[in-house]
Amino acid sequence: MKNTYEVIIIGAGMGGLSCGAWLTHMGLKVLVIEQNVQVGGCCSSYRRNGFNFTPAASIITGTTKKDGVFERLTKKLGISIPFIPLDRGYHVHLPDFDYYLYSSGEHARDQLIEQLLRLFPREAQGIKAFFAKLGKIYEQMDYATFFGNSPRDVARILLKCRDLLINMGKGILPFIDDFVKDPKLKTVLSINSTCCNLPPSRMSLLGIAGLLLEGGLSNPHVAGGAIAVPEAFASFIRSKGGDVVLGSQVNKVLFDNGTAVGVRAVKSQLAQATGYNEISSEPREYSAKYIISNAAARETFLGMVGVDKLPGRFTALLARQEPTPPFCALFLGLDVDLKSMGFIPALHIYSSTYDTDEHFRNVETKIADETAPPPFFRFQLAPLSDPSSAPQGKTAFVMHAIPAPVSGWEQPGFEKRVADVMIKRAEKIIPGLSQKILYQEFWSPVTMNKYLMCGADASMGWALTPRQVGPKRLAQQTPIKNLFLSGHWTVPAVGVMSTIVSGLRAAQMILKKEGVKEPLADLGIIGGVKK
Repeated sequence: MKNTYEVIIIGAGMGGLSCGAWLTHMGLKVLVIEQNVQVGGCCSSYRRNGFNFTPAASIITGTTKKDGVFERLTKKLGISIPFIPLDRGYHVHLPDFDYYLYSSGEHARDQLIEQLLRLFPREAQGIKAFFAKLGKIYEQMDYATFFGNSPRDVARILLKCRDLLINMGKGILPFIDDFVKDPKLKTVLSINSTCCNLPPSRMSLLGIAGLLLEGGLSNPHVAGGAIAVPEAFASFIRSKGGDVVLGSQVNKVLFDNGTAVGVRAVKSQLAQATGYNEISSEPREYSAKYIISNAAARETFLGMVGVDKLPGRFTALLARQEPTPPFCALFLGLDVDLKSMGFIPALHIYSSTYDTDEHFRNVETKIADETAPPPFFRFQLAPLSDPSSAPQGKTAFVMHAIPAPVSGWEQPGFEKRVADVMIKRAEKIIPGLSQKILYQEFWSPVTMNKYLMCGADASMGWALTPRQVGPKRLAQQTPIKNLFLSGHWTVPAVGVMSTIVSGLRAAQMILKKEGVKEPLADLGIIGGVKK
């Protein structure tokens, strides 16, 4: 393997891989360096004793959207990923009733509205007005997806994105208050904030718009687990002459007169702990014209770059940013097919109260206390649609408790207490669960950080609060010359599709610096607008 490339990408999450794949497609020589021993970041899967567990992204919104960015991208790259359609993407369980976000068909949004009209007939006018206004805002967000901060792009946003600009700084709850009064309906319209690990009181309108309007739409399960997506992108990069190195952790960005010119990498702790021998234990330096970090923003700037290289205002900005609260995950290999018990393949969301914010209060004491009100939790059961996820007649079961405390995990026995309480809470929904466990693994926020390097206090980059969305979020361009960002710490947001877009935005900037007038023309995106 050579030491010199045109582009080095730190981190093989979907932001880094989409960026690397597009730059490779456009003829640049790319190196992707990943500290884990497999690609994917949050979009990944882990096989244990015949069960395939996905810690985070089990279903990926927008991947099968007709003529969407993902479809255009994979088609142009010749990447084929097997998806399993789901009838319903989300099944939400509230104290008095359930409802669904449908996943298939062109009218999934209408199906959600029809459910809400049946459940809340007195709020019919407000429901229709809410979705009409939110639809306008989301269309304008989509229109501006690939715009930068040039005078031309700013002028187009001012001209065509009035609703977006007016509502950019709003939280979801004040926006809902303008349309409906029923407290239970307000919970329904705001509970998707928990998909971003935030209570509704802290969730931005822009952050939840896509979840409400497309949270169930085009939401298939990835056959073979979520890791099939990043593996396909990594294979494309390698097939076109690029390199993807696993088990190697970048610990320093190298500089020449203030310009980023390379990286220094060492064998990662995870590679050492797992006995991964495909990488040398000796430190290695690589040089490139451009560096893109898909790693956590704080690790990138405070660790790899160093505070001494950063403008004071930028360092202060980093200190003010709030990370997304962490969560914990329980993996269970079950000796039962949950479909036989009536569970549908979907992401099941459970709330014991209509005050969703309550789940985020005093979590340090509640999470390990069986007698306390339960935290918000999810069952990832989309893999029920996939025969490869578990041996026949069995189930790969993943449960999330949201949020999880940042501290306390070092206490002896704390992880076990939390896992035991999660099992007891799940058993109230799945009778006899504890007697059907063939395999068990628990991931605390500390474990998440070990595999994903997200930080033990962060699960999805910066939280999507009103002051951390849109232009208030970190851009792909950094204060460091020739250092760029991708991933869910940056524009546009969190989630797999958002990180893919972030990678394409970073690639777009680099290609423009290389003199390519329309870097995304092969995707039908001209002048930043999808044609």
